[in-house]
Amino acid sequence: DELDPLLVLKEANFEIKKPLLASDISIASNILGGGDELILDYADYFERVIQGALKLGTLQPAISNEFNNIIDLNSGNILGVWIRCPEPYNDPKIPKTEMETSIRLSINGDGESNYKSIFSKDCREVFITNSDNSLNMPIGTYSFTFEYKEWNGHAYEVAVSVPVIITN
Repeated sequence: DELDPLLVLKEANFEIKKPLLASDISIASNILGGGDELILDYADYFERVIQGALKLGTLQPAISNEFNNIIDLNSGNILGVWIRCPEPYNDPKIPKTEMETSIRLSINGDGESNYKSIFSKDCREVFITNSDNSLNMPIGTYSFTFEYKEWNGHAYEVAVSVPVIITN
């Protein structure tokens, strides 16, 4: 809404359900843990997980901020949340360590350190999953914190922080 940018007119929360091989999930877990599987085919870390290991394919361009729960049909597990937006979440030139903390997740009130974010190189997409790389997210209330960061001349600081809550 133009008058109130925090007003949600329609929730864009979707499910991408796909039967995955245990070997594909294992490869994704290894990549998330720092492994170099599929690096010759996908130089970008995000692409290696989303396209290489999980083989999620290409979606229509996002027209708003959207949340896609990635669900393995074989196990029923939520592997992670693929968040997409038509604009970058932050300046793509900020350091990776700053970018990784700009979108955080807590599920059912647990600690944000239980989850990690990996961004696409243009910073318009992020995949959030377990920090232990297990690709097995709990069902419940997902509390996201989106932070836009700016350089203040000495360090990056949060210019805007927006909470988003979704129930799975």
